[in-house]
Formats: sequence, structure tokens, C-alpha cells
Amino acid sequence: MSENQRNQLQPQYFTLSPCSVYAHSHPSVIYTELMGAVSVFLYDRKLKVGGANHFRRPHIWSKKNATLEYGNVAMSALIRNLIELGGEVRNMEAQVFGGSVRNHFTFSQRRRAKKNVKAAKKYLKKMNINVVSEDVGGNKVRKIYFNTGTNEVIVLKRDSL
Repeated sequence: MSENQRNQLQPQYFTLSPCSVYAHSHPSVIYTELMGAVSVFLYDRKLKVGGANHFRRPHIWSKKNATLEYGNVAMSALIRNLIELGGEVRNMEAQVFGGSVRNHFTFSQRRRAKKNVKAAKKYLKKMNINVVSEDVGGNKVRKIYFNTGTNEVIVLKRDSL
């Protein structure tokens, strides 16, 4: 399919749930909501495909308990999904969102939100994937819309869920 034909396709819409990953060769608009969790949106500049993850905890060490709830697992799964679509790590760029906290959050919830952001950035740095945009921290809920075919993101913020 030519790039022109691909650009004429109507995007699919997908709601990204917590503890999940999504990537597809068809242009898609991914929607998710974030607070202390983090989502990383990856885009392959050459192939013009993208995907996203949504994780709640920074990392897990035990392989037997590894799920997409953990950043290191979700990051690996997202990159692997894009590679399976034909993408290459050297052509990928990232956008990172989330990690906000509220006044009523406990100390451990606040610490986890910060660690989620740190884990995402550390993983991307290790993989040599450039972060081209981020909106992290603060105290607002983020509603994110990401177009996987164009790498465009819309971030809406509000005070509560």
C-alpha cells in the first residue's frame, strides 16, 4: 500500500485500558486517561506506525509475576509489537505522559508516580529512543489522544476523573 493510500484510510479508534499495550499497522487514534500511571507513545518515523502502553508500576524483577502493569514489561512489549509490524528501534521516537499526583495521594502513591516516569525515560534511554515530547507530573488528570499514523497528540487536562 502506498503512503498516499495509507493516509486516506479512516483511522480506527481504540481505548487503551490500564495495564495494556496497543500497536497496529492501520492508522489508529488511541485514547487513554492517566493520573499516576504513565503512557509512552512510540512512533516509527520511517514506517509511519505507532503504538502505546499504559502502566501503573515502574518495574518488576520476577519473570513469573511479569504483567503489563509494570513499566519494564510494558515498554518491552510495545517495542516488540512495533518491531513485529516492521518498525526499527533506530527509527522510533517517544512521547511520555502521566505521573501526576493529587493532594490526597499517599506518600507511596506519589513516589510510585515519579518512579513510573523515571522508569519510562530510563528504558527509552537504554534503547536509544529519543523523547520528543512529554507532559509529566503535576496534579491534573490527562486525557490523551494519539494518532498512530501521524504522531500527533492531543492532551486535555482536568482536575478530577
